[in-house]
Amino acid sequence: MPLAAGQGFKVEAQLEYPIENGMPFAVDLKGDTTKIVNQFDTTELRDNLRAMHQLYKKGYIAQDAATNTTEYPLDGGTWFVRQETQGPYDYGDTLLTQVAGQELVSRPITTPMKTNAQAQMANFVVSSNSKNKEKAVEVLGVLNSNPEVLNTLVYGEEGKNWEKTDNDHAKLLDGYKANNHLSAWNTGNNKILYPTANITEDMIKTRDDSIKAAKQSPLLGFNLNTDAVKTELSNIANVMNQYIDGLNTGTLDPDKAIPEMNKKLEKAGYEKVRKELQKQYDAFLKENK
Repeated sequence: MPLAAGQGFKVEAQLEYPIENGMPFAVDLKGDTTKIVNQFDTTELRDNLRAMHQLYKKGYIAQDAATNTTEYPLDGGTWFVRQETQGPYDYGDTLLTQVAGQELVSRPITTPMKTNAQAQMANFVVSSNSKNKEKAVEVLGVLNSNPEVLNTLVYGEEGKNWEKTDNDHAKLLDGYKANNHLSAWNTGNNKILYPTANITEDMIKTRDDSIKAAKQSPLLGFNLNTDAVKTELSNIANVMNQYIDGLNTGTLDPDKAIPEMNKKLEKAGYEKVRKELQKQYDAFLKENK
């Protein structure tokens, strides 16, 4: 498939989301970052959705992409271009290439930024129903503090899948398999992971410098209290379910579908939710000046 896009695929733009990117509320990072807007009305996302629609019409995207749940494995030969999230500990395209088992070359779509979504991505939690809360927390403590445990989970059995080098790097051996262990991004403390042997000190410095230089989302730390708008949010989610995959896979013409979707959103209580979001966001910005 020329472009690996299916159900759940999201077209990216310079936007940040106070709820999640499947709901029509966003902060336009290229505009007034103090305002909550409908991201489908922003110029950049509309242009990107138009581009996807053109690719869809040319056959570069599966014709059933909006309902297609087919996976395109990173290490498979079923795709030509895909969209991935990368972080500083990926060391450019090094980690993607390692996991894919083939050389991959990436180009940035959005500016690196510290966001709520990225901050919450690797969080393990303990269920309130757990019968062993203290032990579960103890396990998480070990996972994020013991290099021997974490490196074994990520790289596999030491001596068989990998071996530690003199400069605290991990040299992958023939027994290493990329798809039968814990993904590094699932963990909460990458600092105790040994970099692979091909990672240089310059690459590590670039990693640390990029973390320091990364911009912070204006929404970082903001969480919506939904008590006053639960019904409306449910109604809006129902509307979005009708359009979200069609728009993001290029199946729908955004110039026709978005105006139609917006009319339904208004009936679902969109403006009430946007005003409540704006009120809470204003208070958050004032408190965090």
